[in-house]
Amino acid sequence: TEILVRLIPLPESRQTLLAIFDDLDDAAETVSAIVAARIIPCTIELMDQTTITRVEAYKPVGLPTDADALLLIEVDGSELDTPRQAQKVAEIARAQRAREVRVAHDKQQQEELWVARRSAFAAVGHYRPTAITEDATVPRDKVPAMVRRLRELGKKYRLETAILGHAGDGNLHPFVMTDVRDEEEMERTRQFFSEVFKATLEYGGTITGEHGVGLMKAPYMEWQFGAAGVEVMRRIKKSFDPNNILNPGKILPE
Repeated sequence: TEILVRLIPLPESRQTLLAIFDDLDDAAETVSAIVAARIIPCTIELMDQTTITRVEAYKPVGLPTDADALLLIEVDGSELDTPRQAQKVAEIARAQRAREVRVAHDKQQQEELWVARRSAFAAVGHYRPTAITEDATVPRDKVPAMVRRLRELGKKYRLETAILGHAGDGNLHPFVMTDVRDEEEMERTRQFFSEVFKATLEYGGTITGEHGVGLMKAPYMEWQFGAAGVEVMRRIKKSFDPNNILNPGKILPE
């Protein structure tokens, strides 16, 4: 067995921007606009208002809790190219109705913004007994439509939800704050995620972008790959694992 590794030099510089929006739709549209402009930031992170307020209460760094959404964007490259990319990203965000674009002026400010993002999952899940998140990944031009659908579904099922994720590659994390002891609410949560996966596939996406399938998403494998596709996977697994001792019951529906 061989592994070939290509080493890529660290970028000469990087800049971190925080784009603040009064409308979640505008933030989502900005993601598509940046991609359409052929700019490839190393990161575009999306947080909705629920996430923002929870993060600021959990680990205050000065996030605007009255904003409906924000994008944390980082670009990197050469000393000459990075400022040009950052300026272009800021122009696009303002054209998409960002009310403010902040630029981190030093490493300390960059780190404060990233601490806020890295705290998001812990912060959002801090207030209810049970926190459930999934990864619904869609083509980047479908991010605005998927974000709208997630909000609609949260209202439809009367759930306390949050939206965050790696919007630059279409990977969104709908987050439900619930209580596993409440059977009725948990049933609404299951229905919510079932519709999330259905919408993801309607938009040409996948039921998992990074979290894997595991137990919860096994029943939806046939939605994406069809019965024949799942059967082929099952036969491949059986050839390597005839006694079904490797993660039994996971990934492939029983």
